[in-house]
Amino acid sequence: MSSNKIIGFLSFLILLFSCNQREELTYEGPEIHFGVIGDYGDSGGAVAEVAAMVRSWSPEFIVTTGDNNYPYGEYDTFKENISNHYCDYIYNPDAPDSLRCDGLAALDRKNRFFTTLGNHDYDGPLLNQPYLDYFTLPGDEITYDFIEGPIHFFMLNSCTDSIGQEYTAGQEKWLEDRLTESTSPFKICIFHHPPFSYSKHGSHPYMQYNFSDLGIDLVIAGHNHIYERLTPVGVDNFYYITNGLGGRRSIDVCDVFDVPETFNRICYNAEHGAMRGVANGDSLVLEFLTLTNQEIIDQLVIYK
Repeated sequence: MSSNKIIGFLSFLILLFSCNQREELTYEGPEIHFGVIGDYGDSGGAVAEVAAMVRSWSPEFIVTTGDNNYPYGEYDTFKENISNHYCDYIYNPDAPDSLRCDGLAALDRKNRFFTTLGNHDYDGPLLNQPYLDYFTLPGDEITYDFIEGPIHFFMLNSCTDSIGQEYTAGQEKWLEDRLTESTSPFKICIFHHPPFSYSKHGSHPYMQYNFSDLGIDLVIAGHNHIYERLTPVGVDNFYYITNGLGGRRSIDVCDVFDVPETFNRICYNAEHGAMRGVANGDSLVLEFLTLTNQEIIDQLVIYK
């Protein structure tokens, strides 16, 4: 082999090695702390207790799995259902004057509360317009993404109209396109209706995207008022979680439908609670904690 070819080959190897190194060093910042709540948007039940527990963790931001405003997603229930509990995390300058939060997030002019649309957020005569008016979120505020630390979050719409027609046209392609541009170590999808669940409302086939092949590490949904973790058999480092115990009065039964052998499963429904997350460039740790002594019911660790 000529010296020029050898030099060229060595240069190629050096370039390839340096590219791989850049891909592995996508996040070197501080670890982040966050909360995940679902089916929480009520003025009664255990909502206030769950909110107090989540606030006690001092998370940098909170994400929700929907049903933010029971029962019909109307303007006159935002304050008692959401603002009274989470206004320090909500920066919503586009909201009507009477519904704007004036807590810490407003002082910093930085939103720290990222929601997904649940069916109870558009059950009223104005559909999802109150939701859009109250929250100030990225993009179209329904299907959007954002990055916090080492995590790229993809917030999807899983809702349907009165005859069951999905509002999801083109969404999987949108997700695929956004993922091709993502350099974050961890990628999480969050929406309301679980793709797979074996509690009250069951699974939702129209949301069974090819998540693991697309590079998603974790899907978190709500709708069923339980905590459920499903690990697909034979698939490494990919999980489905249903987190719907954010305080709504009703708690659902775990075992309504038979669980197929294709999943290993954990299910909990004894008490309300929320998820606490910690992530750095190497690991993502998620725990589900209950109100009683903040007992840890489940812990999931994903390494990179």
